[in-house]
Amino acid sequence: MEFREALAAMMNGKKVRLPGWKGYWAWEKNTIMLHCEGGKVLDIRQTDDPLFTFTNVASNEWEVVPEPLTGLAETIKPMLSGDYKERFRAEYWQTVIRFKKLKAMLIKWDAGRLDFTPTCCRGIYNIQERAMADYIATLETRAQIEGIEL
Repeated sequence: MEFREALAAMMNGKKVRLPGWKGYWAWEKNTIMLHCEGGKVLDIRQTDDPLFTFTNVASNEWEVVPEPLTGLAETIKPMLSGDYKERFRAEYWQTVIRFKKLKAMLIKWDAGRLDFTPTCCRGIYNIQERAMADYIATLETRAQIEGIEL
C-alpha cells in the first residue's frame, strides 16, 4: 500500500512496516514513532538519516503488521480463508491459545485451585502439553521457512 494508506492505518491504531522489517512504525503521542528491530524507539522527527526515512515514506510496499489472534472466535474467519497463509496463522494461534489454557489449568491443578476433578491422570496432560509445545515449535519453524508472519 502507499504511505498515505499506511498513515491512515496508523491513525486508526495499526502498526505498519515495509517487507523485511523486524520493527514497525506507529502513530503515538501525535507523531509517528519508529520502533526499531533492537528495541530502540524514536520520533520520526529525530531520525538520524532523513534521506533513508523519506525513501521509505515514498515506498508503495507498506503493509499492516498482523496482530496476534487472542481468542478462538477471532480464528474462525481466517480458518475459512482461501489464503493458506491466513489459515496457517489461524491454526498457529488456535494452538497457542489452547496451549495457554491448558498451561493455566495445570498451574491451577498444581496449586490445588481447580474447580473440577480431571478425568485423566496428570501424566496424560503432561504428554499433551509436550505435544502441543512441539507442534507450536514446528509451526514456528515452518512459518519462518515459508515467510509467514505469525
